[in-house]
Amino acid sequence: MPNILFVDDEQRLLDGLARMLRPQRQIWNMHFALGGEAAIAQFAATRFDIIVCDMRMPNVDGMTVLRHVRDHHPSTVRIALSGQTDLATMTQTVTVVHQFIAKPCDAATLRSVLERVCMLQTLLQQPRLQQVVGHLGDLPVLPRIYDQLCLAFDDPETTMRQIVRIVEQDVAVAARCLQVANSAFFGLRRPVDTLDQAIAYLGMTTLRDLVLSSAVFSSFRPGGQLTYTELERLEQQAVLVANVARALLDDPELGQQAFLAGMLHDIGRLVLATYAPDAPAGRPTSDAACDMHAEIGAYLLGLWGLPHSIVEAVAFHHHPERVTSPRFDVLAAVCTANQLIDEFQHADDAAATATGPALRDYLEGVGAADRLDDFRTTVADLIGAFRE
Repeated sequence: MPNILFVDDEQRLLDGLARMLRPQRQIWNMHFALGGEAAIAQFAATRFDIIVCDMRMPNVDGMTVLRHVRDHHPSTVRIALSGQTDLATMTQTVTVVHQFIAKPCDAATLRSVLERVCMLQTLLQQPRLQQVVGHLGDLPVLPRIYDQLCLAFDDPETTMRQIVRIVEQDVAVAARCLQVANSAFFGLRRPVDTLDQAIAYLGMTTLRDLVLSSAVFSSFRPGGQLTYTELERLEQQAVLVANVARALLDDPELGQQAFLAGMLHDIGRLVLATYAPDAPAGRPTSDAACDMHAEIGAYLLGLWGLPHSIVEAVAFHHHPERVTSPRFDVLAAVCTANQLIDEFQHADDAAATATGPALRDYLEGVGAADRLDDFRTTVADLIGAFRE
């Protein structure tokens, strides 16, 4: 059973959490710490899978506790539970916190977040990789994107649509916008699965704070295997897959979800290149490498609360046959876009496309085999447009 630690400086609130989650005691080992010092002391004696921590506490506050957990126990999932319900507070915690829940919260919301986290931890079983994701504080942002956003925020004539166009070019900025917008903080009835929605919920002021005030968007300094050139190449490939995946779907709403899933489909490679320079983060050449990148990406996005359709596409875009679906959906669009782009870009390398399933057989299963030639034409046209 997973070990979960709840931290607050008020005993009555801890007692309330214990009563609220009493039905879960058969499936979770729940522990309670009165204050930050007690929480850190408990970590010295027990391994916890999840920590749910209040942010405003005397002496040792929540940020101090969560930073300690990130630095010393990185495989633990960190959830902030706070009565500070302003967006500014939340945007300042994104490099430390996986999920942010506003107090008071109902039992169903808290239980849903914790159940999702427990499910995700079964996806990424390797402790080494869980620690890589757990250490994650920020992702590199292309300097040109950072500069474009700064200029846009300083221009009073900038529209929200122009901001979206800039954000669509960068994996890290897009991912963080979706993380914050999908936080349980908002209490939304449906997940936010387009950048337009995410930025509309955040608003220009909050987005500016998120970009300019958070260390996640500080200028990237190349190191290890992730040079400026490699980062630019990863970003360009992500944008290309995103645009092709969107173009393959006739339904505009699914197309927008496919765009985001395409943007984020290889975020696991970005994580490895940034935080595990000794790991193979280059272009995957085997099923094992493909699976590792995909699992890391899906695990991270799932912890951040992103919609299931996007997490699923990231997790299985190399092996979509592992998910039963009777139709050409978001996963199918991302998988098809990724494989056909690879086919087009490495037409002379027979081994380059040998890692995925037989695309025509897969498309047969989702009722889209007759569209394969049209899909190839779409890929060729979009690649040509990107090169111009």
